[in-house]
Formats: sequence, structure tokens, C-alpha cells
Amino acid sequence: MTRFLLPELDDSWQAQPLGKLATIRYGSALVAASRADDGLIPVYGSGGKVGVHNEPLHNKKSIIVGRKGSVGSVFLTEGPFWCIDTAYYLDDLSDSLNLDYLAAYLQSLDLSRLAISVAVPGLNRQELAAIPIPLPTLPEQQRIVDVLQQAGAVAKAKQSICELLDRLVRTAYWEFFGAWYTTDGLLEPVRISEYVTDSQYGVSEAMEETGSHAVLRMNSITTSGWLDLSNLKYANLSQKDIESTALQDGDLLFNRTNSKELVGKCAIWRPNGSAFSFASYLLRLRLKNGIVPEYLWATLNSAYGKYRLLNSAKQAVNMANVSPADLGRITVPLPPLPLQEKFAKLVKHIECLRAQIVNKLDSFAELQSNINQLALLGELTGQWRDNHAVEIAKAAKARDSLLRERDAAFVSTSSKISIHFNEYAPCEQSTGFSRPRQQAPIGGLPSFQHKVWNTMCFEWRGAVLADSPTVFEDFCSSPQTAWRLPAGVKGL
Repeated sequence: MTRFLLPELDDSWQAQPLGKLATIRYGSALVAASRADDGLIPVYGSGGKVGVHNEPLHNKKSIIVGRKGSVGSVFLTEGPFWCIDTAYYLDDLSDSLNLDYLAAYLQSLDLSRLAISVAVPGLNRQELAAIPIPLPTLPEQQRIVDVLQQAGAVAKAKQSICELLDRLVRTAYWEFFGAWYTTDGLLEPVRISEYVTDSQYGVSEAMEETGSHAVLRMNSITTSGWLDLSNLKYANLSQKDIESTALQDGDLLFNRTNSKELVGKCAIWRPNGSAFSFASYLLRLRLKNGIVPEYLWATLNSAYGKYRLLNSAKQAVNMANVSPADLGRITVPLPPLPLQEKFAKLVKHIECLRAQIVNKLDSFAELQSNINQLALLGELTGQWRDNHAVEIAKAAKARDSLLRERDAAFVSTSSKISIHFNEYAPCEQSTGFSRPRQQAPIGGLPSFQHKVWNTMCFEWRGAVLADSPTVFEDFCSSPQTAWRLPAGVKGL
């Protein structure tokens, strides 16, 4: 069921599925027009903080996990918050958990691996609930958090430098082109469609860890418009797809489908010697002479561009979409070409500088990632455990007691649910003879029932075999228990 495995842990540690340590809840829709702009409550989506409101959905510090859009992203809140419906949040956390420790562990995982491979990838709640969490004692969890905070300076430095460069681009844009935005409207406005010579949707192939082409996805474009070529997925493409989705220097990649707050992200493609394609929720734009990619890129990523994209997006269930036609109808000012080219030269210089800085910081970040992995699995606190053996033993007993109490509470709420398994065979004709009922061997169960049996063995260390399909269906659809079934089992 789960795709994450833990190595052998110290004897004082336990491993528990996330679903046993916290309740995973869906966020609730709150469109931008319904938010209170003067509120103090942060609003979170799969991409992080997306606004503010005047009332919370949840009143306590918690963890946000991206469900749609930025699948698998993890954010630690600082207090009351609202979580929109593109993300999950954790509630009813076990007292055996340090929330900072849990957030750090989830952030260390590539949760996007759990995304369902459909047109718009999403994170299944059952898959998330099944992730095994290494659980040291509370004192050691705090010790690990302290170690991680000391190692976090590199990540903060990288973020700070990238934010400064993003601010530099925005400042330069308004210095160059601010005069084209007046209180009476845009000067020399044109529709984007007038300067697009070609637009192309990406591929819909299933993505794996290897393949003929790396495939750029929604997560490959940062919120400020840069390409992030880490965490790539691959696909084996046909010759037709290779030719139709080929990328050239200066192509714009537009994120046409995403969560409401992230739809419309835009990046510029730069060749790097490797074979790349892009996924179907991205749109490739090639421009005519008269408008340069760097200028249109900066315009779409500006406050004006984001405002126009937000108003052009059409909401569909949990996702928003900006069609090529809607994008084409957006008007932008058209400054003189020499001024655009001067700005483009500055952008390329900043882009080069940013790449150099990020590459150097990535080397340190890789070291930090290794340190984090070691710390989160107890490899850096061995000596500390030895020096605090008495405290650890006492804390381990307290933790185990809390986990037993939590298990007992869950069993008491689900004790009315009977678990039944039966072969779905044609009804037998009566022969007039009575006979005792026989239980089928576990190995003879159908595939569906066998998956449920394995789940029950994992969760409750056993199950009851009987033969009522009605009760079995009630079990599969009950909100008390259905979340524990493997992805793909519920509803079969």
C-alpha cells in the first residue's frame, strides 16, 4: 500500500502510519472574492499562503499537505488558519508527536510520488494515511528539531537570495514599463493572441523514474516564474509527441491548469543539452516578432498579469483553468521593441546570476538534505540517547501508553462495524442436507477481499471471516473505516 519504507530503527523508536497519529481532513473552498482582505487569519492552499481571512477553519497549529496543484507540498502553520480545498490539514494529533518534528519528516519525503497519474494529479488520502512515521520519544523528537534548525541556515539563505532577485526583476519591470500603465488604462494595448505564432498542449503519458524524455510539470515552474529542474519525472514518447512538444530557446511555458492561486504560472525555456518535453497541463507559446519572451513573461508574472489571469480563470471542481483563448484575450501594453530588448538583456543577466547562486547553494542544500535524513532517523542522536537513557526509557513508556489509548479510542468508535469476507459465488440449490458453514482459506480470497484482508492485518492485526456482502459493503463505504483501505480498493 505505502511506497515509503523505513530502515531498521533504534529499539526506543516505534513506527506508526500517519493515519493512526492524526486525522487527515479536507480543506474547505474559499474563493478569493469571499475572503476578508483585512483579516488576520492566513489562508493556505497547496502552494502555501494564498491570502487572509477573518475567521479560521482550524484553530490550532497544524500541518498543510498539498492535495491538488503542488501535490505533496508540506507547510507548518503557526496558529489558527483556513485551508482551502486544494490541500489537506492534520487534526486530532497524538500527544506522542512533536508537530515540528512531524512537519520536518514529511517535508523530507517526496510525497509527489504518491500522486495519482491522471490529467490533473492528486494526492490520495488513503495513501497519505499509510505513510509510516518513525516515532522516537518526545525528548528525542525535540532534540532532532534542534539539530535541524541549526542546519537550516542554508535553506534560508537560498530563499532570501532568490526573493531578492525576484524583487529586482519586479522593480526593473516597473522602472522600464511603468509609464505604459496609467489611470486611464494601458498605453498601446494589444491582445496576447495577436503576437502568438504557435501554442501547443503537452503530453498525457504516464510518468516514471526513467524514460526517453524528462517531462516538465506544474511543480517545475516556481510561483515567481523560474524553472525548477529538480525532482523530474520521465516518459517514453512517440516520435509524433517528440516533434510536437519540442522546446526551443525562448519558448514560454504557461501553467494553464492548477489550483486557483497557482494557475497562470509562466516560465521561459532555456536549452540545457537534455531531452525535455512538458505535461498536458502546461501550454507552450511561441511569439511573433515585435514582442520578446522576457517582456511577456515578466508581464504575466507582474501584479497586473496575475490580476488578469485570476479573473480569466474558470473554476472546475477543485482546479482552475485558463484556456489558450482566454489567455489570448488578455491585453498588455506594447512598448517599443528596443526597450523590450534592453529589459530582456537585464533579465538574462539576472537569470544567469540566479542559476550560479542556486547551483552553489544546491550543493550545500544536498549536504543539508543528507543531514536531515540522518537526523530524522536517529543517526545523529545516538550519543545523546546514551547520555539520556533513563529519560528515554521513561518517555518511551509514556509514548507507548498514549498510543495504546489512542488505539483503544479508535477501536471503541468502530466496534459496531463487523468485517466480513465471502466468495461471490452463484446461489446453491438446496439439497435437503444441512452442513456446518466452512471458512475459505485466506489464499483463496478474491483479489479485492485479499487487499482488504491485508489492510486489516496491518491496521488491527486480524479480521473476521463471514459471508454478508451487505455488511462488507457498509464497512467499505463507512467514513469511519474507508480511509484505511488501499488506494484503488474503495469502491471496486
